[in-house]
Amino acid sequence: MRHFLLLLFAFSALALTAQDEYTIDDRKAIKNYEVALQAFNARAYTDALRRLNDALARETDFIEAHLLKFEVYIEKGVFDKAEESLLQALAIDPDFFPNGHFFLGELKFSNGDYTTAKVAYEKFLTYRRTNPNMQDEAGRKLTDCDFALDAMQNPVPFDPINLGPGVNTEHPEYFASLTTDDRTLIFTRRLPVGGTDSEQEDFYRSEYKDAWHPAVPMEDINTAGNEGAPFISPDGQLFFFVACADNIGSYGPDRKGYGSCDIFYSTKQGNRWSRPQNLGDNINSPHWETQPSFSSDGRTLYFVRGVKLRSGMVRQEDIWTSRLDDMGQWTQAERLSEVINTPQKESSVLIHPDGQTLYFTSNGHPGMGGEDIYLSRKQEDGTWGTPVNLGYPLNTHGNENSI
Repeated sequence: MRHFLLLLFAFSALALTAQDEYTIDDRKAIKNYEVALQAFNARAYTDALRRLNDALARETDFIEAHLLKFEVYIEKGVFDKAEESLLQALAIDPDFFPNGHFFLGELKFSNGDYTTAKVAYEKFLTYRRTNPNMQDEAGRKLTDCDFALDAMQNPVPFDPINLGPGVNTEHPEYFASLTTDDRTLIFTRRLPVGGTDSEQEDFYRSEYKDAWHPAVPMEDINTAGNEGAPFISPDGQLFFFVACADNIGSYGPDRKGYGSCDIFYSTKQGNRWSRPQNLGDNINSPHWETQPSFSSDGRTLYFVRGVKLRSGMVRQEDIWTSRLDDMGQWTQAERLSEVINTPQKESSVLIHPDGQTLYFTSNGHPGMGGEDIYLSRKQEDGTWGTPVNLGYPLNTHGNENSI
């Protein structure tokens, strides 16, 4: 649903303002609407809703009031109420606000109602003078609807098994990394910081002996800051992870970075891990590097890079790669081709130990909605083949990632 809210702002969908003419004549209803609009602009959403309800009590066919209620509920994150208001506006006059069909499609698509979403997108595309970016998005979503409906008719085998209390707790666990002998699992766990509203990301390790044993913190790596996106090499001897600069630019004790989030590595020395080192400026940049995955040949690193904006938001998340040359130096990172990367988001990259199969997450290839998991196989000429969606019910209308 957050994606839907961002689209609402990106396309300036409603642009509701006080105006000279309305779809109704009742002056008291109009006055309530205009006061509600002022309250909405001041983010006084409760007051806005009260005034809108007063207006609609007088004039149930007041389209502008229904549409403003739609936008208020979107801002409040009450999406079922937002949909109800939007449907009421469209029922009065489906042609008054053509963009409403697009946003109905977005709401239905986000909930996995692909049949209704498809009808809404198709209706939106019958209007000629609408936002070209919205037209493109509607066309892309129609492709997704067709894919999703077919995928649900042809589900793939999928029987997930919980790893048990040795790994999973009431706290979030994610970004798991497994050695090829299936005996060591490293993952990120997010814990509350005592006495505050903050949370802390640290690494935990669990060993398999008939079952996954209670995970223990990786004290050689963890700091008071956040560590995330771990990857342990297939032989268990090399450990990659991500650390991000705090508000004073620190990456943790004895760590230096290039800006935002950087990728670090550590080597196993007996039963301990060495002091982490930054992978250097051929991989890290002033932007956002994360989610490393190292090939079993010991030479190739895949990772995700995003452009960090001044606002702190990260955009243009793509998959990049770098290799260790014969001198043991990392080559300048290169972005994978448009076969893999799209104008949307790619993340959660994982290179299989065979070195020929690349798994990743994307919301830019045909899929079920949100982020889906895909695989691509290396071709004879060394390029990556067209990504394949792993199918339903592994992928759903929600976000699947962190394979």
